[in-house]
Amino acid sequence: MKKENIVAISMAIPGGIAFSIGMVMALVTEWHTLVPGIILGAVGLCTLLLIIPIYRKIAKYPPIHADKKVVFTYILGIFGALLLGIGMCFALQVFPVSTLISYAIGIPVGLMGIVIVILTPLLYQSVFPKTKKME
Repeated sequence: MKKENIVAISMAIPGGIAFSIGMVMALVTEWHTLVPGIILGAVGLCTLLLIIPIYRKIAKYPPIHADKKVVFTYILGIFGALLLGIGMCFALQVFPVSTLISYAIGIPVGLMGIVIVILTPLLYQSVFPKTKKME
């Protein structure tokens, strides 16, 4: 296994665990741990976001330049994830609407989010040529 993959995995596991536990702490009201949960979730999120530049530096890829295409791809991925989350909230009846309306809205919205999330990496790969390593 390559060194950059080992570093990415060793950062992703604790970052993902911290993010997940932080979100659970923030969302379970019986624990009264909203603020510590937000802090732990933010630490996990920052750890996960740091993987990208560290991986690219170790693998000797050039840094990502924020042009319009890259920003659009990121925004599209975030929009798809939010759409998926909104659909899940409706399907799990988080919002106070009737069951039939909740399912009728939640399932199609969630499926649209899933399709957008799946198509975003494919769009990114088709728009950008393969990145070459720096020498």
